[in-house]
Amino acid sequence: MDLLSPLDTRYASQTRKIATIMGDKAYCIMRMNVELAYLKILLEMREIRCEELDKLLDNMKDKKFTDELYIKYNKYEEITNHDVKAIEYTIGDYIKRIITVNDIEYNIKNL
Repeated sequence: MDLLSPLDTRYASQTRKIATIMGDKAYCIMRMNVELAYLKILLEMREIRCEELDKLLDNMKDKKFTDELYIKYNKYEEITNHDVKAIEYTIGDYIKRIITVNDIEYNIKNL
């Protein structure tokens, strides 16, 4: 088999408890939170205030990292071979799905 370590098989029952905080999905959740915080800081630095986007970013951070988002992240990572870029694309898709780009541009122009 092409396993990376005995943690995948022999010790799976002992490591199962930490898989939720040490596994790939946990890593994605942490990266997502870092990128969301970074995006909020960039928006603040540029003095871009969009209440809808702020709410969206807060909701996304508080929302459980769904399997749907994780699958989407993995698809992007396969294409880009870059974990952070895959997270950025996943966040971008989430934002586009909730708020259209035109709504954001309209709010930014009318500050």
